[in-house]
Amino acid sequence: QAADRGDESAIYTMGAAFYYGQGLEQDYDKALYWFEKAKEAGSVGAYYHLGLMSLYGYGVPKNESKGVEYLEFAGEHGIDYAALAYCELGKHAAEWNEFTKAAQYYHQGLALLENTSDAAACGYELGKLCLAGKGIKKQHYVGLELLYQMGTKYNHFKSLSYLGNLGCRMC
Repeated sequence: QAADRGDESAIYTMGAAFYYGQGLEQDYDKALYWFEKAKEAGSVGAYYHLGLMSLYGYGVPKNESKGVEYLEFAGEHGIDYAALAYCELGKHAAEWNEFTKAAQYYHQGLALLENTSDAAACGYELGKLCLAGKGIKKQHYVGLELLYQMGTKYNHFKSLSYLGNLGCRMC
């Protein structure tokens, strides 16, 4: 009822329910409908999800430039979605071997959410790029420090596991 009355949060929630299949059967067409309405109502979360749908072709024709545009908007306008959006953009750039762009996106996500657990995924990926020297100057200490901080400060398992694997390789 609230979604039908134009309540932004309720409209977004309907989109998310269809997107994830929470309490309803997963249906990207219906998710698209509700996310478009939520976007019109100003929902930053809708931009995030529409970006994912466009970037990966979930229920819509794959449109990477539109996906990037929506995810960048979400990263710039919504602190709740910033790390997620920038991490997704970084992951996408890395898949296309655009490591400089990936490092920039990960850095943006980390800077926006420096003291929140949502930043851990960005810090983890940025740390790996620092260690490998991909898209960013190779800096072992910075990479190790990022991984250590993400692992200990935010209890990010992937960071701790990556450090553990590095330690084993050094033995």
